Amino acid sequence: MMLQSTSFLFSSNSFTFSPAVAFRPPAARTSSSAAPPPSIRFPNYRSARPPARCSVSKSEALKVEAMAAEDGQDPRLARISSAIRVIPDFPKPGILFQDITTLLLDTKAFKDTIDLFVERYKDKEISVVAGVEARGFIFGPPIALAIGAKFVPMRKPKKLPGKVISEEYSLEYGTDTMEMHVGAVEAGERALIIDDLIATGGTLGAAIRLLERVGVHVVECACVIELPELKGRERLAGKPLFVLTCTKFGNETEMRKSEALKVEAMAAEDGQDPRLARISSAIRVIPDFPKPGIMFYDITTLLLDTKAFKDTIDLFVERYKDKEISVVAGVEARGFIFGPPIALAIGAKFVPMRKPNKLPGKVISEEYSLEYGTDIMEMHVGAVEAGERALIIDDLIATGGTLGAAIKLLERVGVHVVECACVIELPELKGRERLGEKPLFVLVSGDA
Repeated sequence: MMLQSTSFLFSSNSFTFSPAVAFRPPAARTSSSAAPPPSIRFPNYRSARPPARCSVSKSEALKVEAMAAEDGQDPRLARISSAIRVIPDFPKPGILFQDITTLLLDTKAFKDTIDLFVERYKDKEISVVAGVEARGFIFGPPIALAIGAKFVPMRKPKKLPGKVISEEYSLEYGTDTMEMHVGAVEAGERALIIDDLIATGGTLGAAIRLLERVGVHVVECACVIELPELKGRERLAGKPLFVLTCTKFGNETEMRKSEALKVEAMAAEDGQDPRLARISSAIRVIPDFPKPGIMFYDITTLLLDTKAFKDTIDLFVERYKDKEISVVAGVEARGFIFGPPIALAIGAKFVPMRKPNKLPGKVISEEYSLEYGTDIMEMHVGAVEAGERALIIDDLIATGGTLGAAIKLLERVGVHVVECACVIELPELKGRERLGEKPLFVLVSGDA
């Protein structure tokens, strides 16, 4: 295997990249179409603030564990632990919710978190970073980009198009299933599994079994937080577990289950940047998913191509690094994949915009219309401040309802939305018309 060292656009010198050989599968999100086109149409290629303070008493603060050295005195650990808040009785009474959104708002602590993982794994010949839905999508992509690995999302049932391999695992009162694309990994590859937290270990255990069934060697599991009293390590089949912080809960129960604007030219009006062709060719189209007549634009194949994935992030960073953006707002769930690497690179905080009842504490919400109903988007109160400049990121813009809601949510609290950015646009669905006068920046354009 030939490795070519490449510098990435993170502001810190601690980020260097040595891309591994990219896994290229056969050639997204959805749009309605009675006669699906055979391929994506992409010929034109259109296209630091202070940390939020956590409302946590000292007695609730996370105890920092030893990390790389037994004395555990790396000052970054204390910064990370103090940036995480605990929300009692969420999502139900008796649950203490470890909230990592405050960590994402603290640009230094968020960068420290990624740096610590990268320092540990950069020389371990890892070719796969497997991220568990949904918060593993936040931490996994920056790590994968930094160490030159592909990112493989491990998702809940019926979220992945095409052929999948699945693994059922037990919960406290039933079972759940985890899925991964067939062909996403190859026998003999070395994988890191990443999630934000380990509680009882059921999710990570399922991820291990899923990868090992196809012959992948799981090098290690990694989490930001561990709840040791729930003994999650015991369900990892002897695989090493690396965590940055841990907390004690006494007798408490388990705490969590886990787009009318013209699209601007991208780098040049002629659209000939070779990276665009690489990105577009890495995205596949799945017909009739999740239901007949829908064309699904699948970005998981882009994530498996380490060079195309890095090109995607680089193009966004080149555009936004000098625009004085302090907030990157990512739309659940695939905005969680692209947003964090961009935020880290430009020195902005990352704000997750989530579906209802996913965020603990006080939230501000915005209802928006769907084809056959409505949905709601939520954001933490206090995550952003009036006068801040924000970028909204998602993987795809179709009808524009989601991005439109995100714009309204941010503007209600006095944030200036500089631009919306997506990897893919389906222009025939006229999503830009729902963005008001906000600019939209996309890398590739597909047929509806």
